[in-house]
Amino acid sequence: MDDLRTMAGRYEELIGKLQLRYRDAHEKAMRQEVDFAKIVLQLRQANARLETLLTRLKETRHEAARKSARAPSRRPHKSRVNVYVRARRKATGLTRRSGRRPA
Repeated sequence: MDDLRTMAGRYEELIGKLQLRYRDAHEKAMRQEVDFAKIVLQLRQANARLETLLTRLKETRHEAARKSARAPSRRPHKSRVNVYVRARRKATGLTRRSGRRPA
């Protein structure tokens, strides 16, 4: 509103001031748009990298689960261990707690 009072009929100067004011705002908006587009591009790239890593992690877990399902356990089952321990103690005559032969 101040521009209208100061110009007081000088149309060309008013137009010049308005163009200066709004051109700066337009250029600022364009810069912000370019910055926003850069940020969106970076976010998309980061998201693609994260999805790749997540896929690799899932494949690794799946492969590990598959290997563990196929490979037999190297240690015998707990009940088998107890059977072996009892048989050895019985054969050697050792007691359970002390590890000595009974008197």
